[in-house]
Amino acid sequence: MYSSITTNLQNKVKAGTFKDQIFNEELDKIGKEKEPIKRKVHFNLESKAKTRLIESKDKRIVHFMFNPGVTATISPFCRKYSKHLDGSLEDFEREEKEKFDGYIQRMVNDEPEENDVNPVVYEDMPYE
Repeated sequence: MYSSITTNLQNKVKAGTFKDQIFNEELDKIGKEKEPIKRKVHFNLESKAKTRLIESKDKRIVHFMFNPGVTATISPFCRKYSKHLDGSLEDFEREEKEKFDGYIQRMVNDEPEENDVNPVVYEDMPYE
């Protein structure tokens, strides 16, 4: 009787091991079949996250695609503000006033110089 009980217990252990092996094989097979679906879902989630980031009110991502090769212009206000930050605004305004008065005087006297332009206009700055 003990031998039959031992045999039954061994058969039960072997059957459990066999069932576990079959279940593991089937789960691996199902997992491999689901891989493309998981990758596609992951890709879709990433693209939606990027879209949400684009539509975000507090974050902005700017991608510069190319260098246009065109010089950027700086307005008189920006030029004066940068001089203010440097501490040389008074000297700059004095020189600019002298240049502008000279320009106006040449226009009144009808004696423009070659390539004479208004000194208080937008300036071109190199593109960085």
